[in-house]
Amino acid sequence: MHLVTAAVMFGVAAVRIRRDGGLYDSLGELSLKS
Repeated sequence: MHLVTAAVMFGVAAVRIRRDGGLYDSLGELSLKS
């Protein structure tokens, strides 16, 4: 994977996590339960 592609994907993921805080919290709860 190219470094630029990885950087873009990481940036998009960071924006999604920052915007969808509830989704990130729910994923954390699921990982704790399992």
